[in-house]
Amino acid sequence: VSVPMPMSELCDRLTIVRLKQQRLTSAQADQRDLNAQIAYYMQGIDVSDFILGDLLHKLEQINGKMWDAEYNIRRGLDDDAPMEEIGRRALVIRELNLERIAVKNQIAAHCGQSEFTEVKRYYMRDSA
Repeated sequence: VSVPMPMSELCDRLTIVRLKQQRLTSAQADQRDLNAQIAYYMQGIDVSDFILGDLLHKLEQINGKMWDAEYNIRRGLDDDAPMEEIGRRALVIRELNLERIAVKNQIAAHCGQSEFTEVKRYYMRDSA
């Protein structure tokens, strides 16, 4: 079965749903729905492709770190953390997102879908 989306996006969505399955309680998310989403996304992935499997693993690790970092921002807002600390945490997320994009671009290249390469610019840092 073909899933109609770029492989890099399919892999990203799959890893996010896997994280939801692992980290959310049944009160927070319907596990049957999450399982159905995983099964849907898995239809489009060649599980015998070991390179893609390694890239999926990297992407899931990065998305997990982003999840944790975003949680830390929400927690900081709830705990009245100073804006300086919130800003520092946001910079961590920005760097993780750059790593995420790099892996998604590796997936696109590996799967012959270079037209789906993502470009992210952060203006001040990238202008030179």
